[in-house]
Amino acid sequence: LIDPPALALMMPILKRALNDREAEGRRMASNVVTNIFSIADEKDVEPYMEMLIPNLKHSLLDPSPEVRSS
Repeated sequence: LIDPPALALMMPILKRALNDREAEGRRMASNVVTNIFSIADEKDVEPYMEMLIPNLKHSLLDPSPEVRSS
């Protein structure tokens, strides 16, 4: 389980990584966010949803197939 202080440290880094120029960085960030959503409590992740959802939607339209599939 990921605790709220760990999420507070990780989420800004992941937001920045989702906007990275390199496809590999965006792919890895998408994978990490997906894994966080599956192992963290919903109430702990909810404050970061507004920050991450636009970036995740953008990842769905990414030119790189690896990023789109992650």
